[in-house]
Amino acid sequence: MGIGFQASPALRQGRAFQFIHTFDALVQLVKSVVAENVGVVVDTWQLHISGETFDVLRSLTEGQMAALVLSDIPADVDLETVDESFRLLPGDTGVIDNGSAVTIAKELGFDGPVTARASRKSFTDTRRDRVVRLVRERLDAICGVADACESDHLPASTGG
Repeated sequence: MGIGFQASPALRQGRAFQFIHTFDALVQLVKSVVAENVGVVVDTWQLHISGETFDVLRSLTEGQMAALVLSDIPADVDLETVDESFRLLPGDTGVIDNGSAVTIAKELGFDGPVTARASRKSFTDTRRDRVVRLVRERLDAICGVADACESDHLPASTGG
């Protein structure tokens, strides 16, 4: 089971357990669980919003990363009010260095799912086959730079 966190105050408003809005708090929660099948969902978008660098991933031990979610964000957004509608496909702006996250994940021995996630709003006038092709191209480019992913196993996700 993978557990993530919500970094943006706008995303946490009215939600329970708001103490889990930093990567460190998430890691501490996961480490407190006795079960070995509980890990961290590393979401590059949430990490960026929280102000963390990808170096915090080095605090994880092998097997603690359950999944890796890659996204991008516009350059000019207020991180205090950002919501899921500002989640872009990785590589749309290059603000988030997803290649670094993938490289660190590989160094940690991560071999789980790597997904791209963007707001559905990004694809309102795009056919599904074009979205799949675009996601595949982006993930191949990121993983190629990091020399890290098995591209045949890269699922895509649109959410938000």
